[in-house]
Amino acid sequence: MDSPNPLLLLLLVLAAVAPSSATPGVIRLPVDRHALYDRPVIGIVTHPGSGIHEIDPEGGNSGSYIAASYVKFVESAGARVIPLIYDDCRENLLGNLSLVNGVLFTGGSKKHGQYRDTIDMIFQHVKHRKDCHGDPIPLLAVCLGFELLSMNVSKDKDILTRFNAYNEPSTLQFPDRSLISGSVFESFEPELITKLQTRRLAMQNHGEYVSTVQAKNYSIICTQWHPEKAIFEWGQGLPPHKDDKAPHSEDAVRVTQHFANYFISKARQSTNRPCEDDVRRNLIDSYYSKFGQSQSFDKVYVFP
Repeated sequence: MDSPNPLLLLLLVLAAVAPSSATPGVIRLPVDRHALYDRPVIGIVTHPGSGIHEIDPEGGNSGSYIAASYVKFVESAGARVIPLIYDDCRENLLGNLSLVNGVLFTGGSKKHGQYRDTIDMIFQHVKHRKDCHGDPIPLLAVCLGFELLSMNVSKDKDILTRFNAYNEPSTLQFPDRSLISGSVFESFEPELITKLQTRRLAMQNHGEYVSTVQAKNYSIICTQWHPEKAIFEWGQGLPPHKDDKAPHSEDAVRVTQHFANYFISKARQSTNRPCEDDVRRNLIDSYYSKFGQSQSFDKVYVFP
């Protein structure tokens, strides 16, 4: 991947094997307690396909899905989830966006068509909420989500290059540790930052390899790695010849927990106060979930 756009990106973390010798400093998380909202809602964009077609041929690639690990990731930090169905009409999408305090773009493979158009529209909506309404709702873009935002920001559809990092954990390297303060890593204990640099705690499953970026002027975080997998994916769907390589150590779990807590702490700072009845009518709990032998997910929510 080419260099990140300097206008938007503040933090750059590289996935690598070699450890860094830099000494970690003290990390603190400043928060305006008076602005916090204790009922945050996150909108997760669905991905085209069934998510379970490996064992459900009848399901084919129709509809869309959300891997349950993303839902659990959000809920583990004290937020609720509303699905943003990518091929829903614009009116419904905007209606559900009005109910959320943050947005999550999942991993996947679809880089074209209506799905990309929806991702671009929601990205512009997040920026508009900050620029025009002063509501800095956070956006977390994982794997494919990161790639699509890179294409959007750079205006370069060919910005991505290939790198083989499928189903492999890695270390994370911090070229400029002074940028940790104010970033998604600022609440990590210094010893956990050191472990991130020396132990393979970040699960990779992709072909592009800038690891983590964060926007300067927006609450936007992008990871090429999968912070949700360490706790919520166990490889139950993997074929017998493949191993579950997601790290499940206590340190890897702590990384996931810190990441989820940071993301939802930003959602708590959103000024949006949606109608509770409207939120409840649209929560993901009313949709169908299914355990499946997918190569990537233990469980998915499916949407017709």
